[in-house]
Amino acid sequence: MNTKSMIGILLALAVIGGIVAFQFLGDSGVLKEVKLEKITFKGYVGGEKMGFLANEKVIKILDKKHRITIDAHKKGSVDMVKGQQYRGSDIDFYWPSNFVCVEWFKNTGGLAKHADVIFNSPIVIYCPDKVADALIDLGIVTVQENIHYIVDFPKLVELTVAGTKWKDINLPLIPGTVKILSTDPSHSNSGNIFYGLLANILHGDVVSPASIDNVLPSIKEYYDRMGFQHKSSGDIFDLFISNPYTYPLLVGYENQLIEYAIQNSDDYTIEFLKKNIRTLYPQPTVWSSHPLITVNDKGQRLIDALKDPEIQQVAWELHGFRSSTKGVRNDPSKHRVAGLPEVITSIIQMPSAQTMDMILSSIKPGLQN
Repeated sequence: MNTKSMIGILLALAVIGGIVAFQFLGDSGVLKEVKLEKITFKGYVGGEKMGFLANEKVIKILDKKHRITIDAHKKGSVDMVKGQQYRGSDIDFYWPSNFVCVEWFKNTGGLAKHADVIFNSPIVIYCPDKVADALIDLGIVTVQENIHYIVDFPKLVELTVAGTKWKDINLPLIPGTVKILSTDPSHSNSGNIFYGLLANILHGDVVSPASIDNVLPSIKEYYDRMGFQHKSSGDIFDLFISNPYTYPLLVGYENQLIEYAIQNSDDYTIEFLKKNIRTLYPQPTVWSSHPLITVNDKGQRLIDALKDPEIQQVAWELHGFRSSTKGVRNDPSKHRVAGLPEVITSIIQMPSAQTMDMILSSIKPGLQN
């Protein structure tokens, strides 16, 4: 074989090898990763997700794997999607905590290029152990496999509307009347979702604009009994943890107690939580669905990155958010908090944005939607 032939063969082999290597690297995502332009996404985020976005593992995966940095600014879900002052040209996304907020965003002139649920957290009610025991005695709560379920929510609501005193249900050391306290529904998502759930419970099904008038007086009466309401679910949860009897029945997200236990994992704190705090799961409850709303073409890249199974696993194992990505298991044994169900089996849909506007207008007549 002459020299020219040998060179030709070697060149041909090099070309073939290059093609194979290119295909392999392309399929494996290596070339794609190298070619990705680094992007910073700026947006508003519900306070309950700020800890997740500050997690070093999340930051590292987003940076190294997806070439993404997030510039997150804390804001209540209702405020961020309705407030025109938050519609700056430099804003890439809004990350509220329920899908009704997507409707509100669009109905108030927001242009959503993409909207997708990143993860979920059911609405729960936190309480001290003695309050849970009293509700068990009344038949309002039952315990199955160490999980506390509210099986008679209408009865619990009736206690609050009727002005029942804590001492009347054998809790004389708690002053005042029975209240299920939440954040302000006109500003914060957890309160907003709870009032949607409350309307459904009072109606007996998902309430609509055609049926809401029948329950608005009861909702208004309930709201008027609550007094001052915080605007941040994180702030009110911190107060609850410091002294659970400050808010004997507190609406919150399931992930809040899980995340707190992870961040405060010493044996004393875990034992305190197991002994003194109970998580009550309403039957039915509603999802806090955490949809990401993006307002420009590059936004799909952020959605895809946050739905990465690695990030979804971190969201559950280190922050207690239930995954929206197929194949990612939410294993309760990963957590030291007691009473976590592996699957949430009783879910009711939120009322529509139009119905929620009618509820908010009823409890706050001067509120601008």
